[in-house]
Parts: sequence; C-alpha cells; structure tokens
Amino acid sequence: METLKIQQSALARRNKANKRWLAWFDKEVEPQLKRFDNLKSDLGTLYETAKAKHQSGIQLLRKEFNYHPEFKRPGDVITGVSFTPK
Repeated sequence: METLKIQQSALARRNKANKRWLAWFDKEVEPQLKRFDNLKSDLGTLYETAKAKHQSGIQLLRKEFNYHPEFKRPGDVITGVSFTPK
C-alpha cells in the first residue's frame, strides 16, 4: 500500500508540473505559432502574385520585343533565358 501512495504522490507532482508547462506553452508559444501560420499564408499569397506578375512581364516582352522564352533566335534583342516559377 505504501508503494501505491508513493507512486500516487509522484504522479500528482508530475501532473502539476505538466499543467505549469502547458500554461507556459499556451501563453508563450501558441501566439508565435499563430503568427507563423499567418506568415505562411501571406507568403503563399505574395508568391502567387509574383508568379502572375512574372508571367505578365513575359507576355509584355513577347508583345513588345518579339521575345521567345524557349530559345534565342538570331537578331533577338533580349539575350536572357526565361525562368518560370512552378
């Protein structure tokens, strides 16, 4: 019976320590995780916008300068190679 009382006391101390840790986590870490999730969402939006702007820039080069992104033709003014983000 004494062994069970010792184990019960140890479990009660462990439970109390776990509750303190959980309170700390909720106060300190959880807000940072929410900020990180918002940042990921914002970065996704910014990346999609950048891809669309890049594509419209390539279309402008095609229209105004007769640019061909797949290969360079003799007499082309633009000598760079196009990169399309995935």
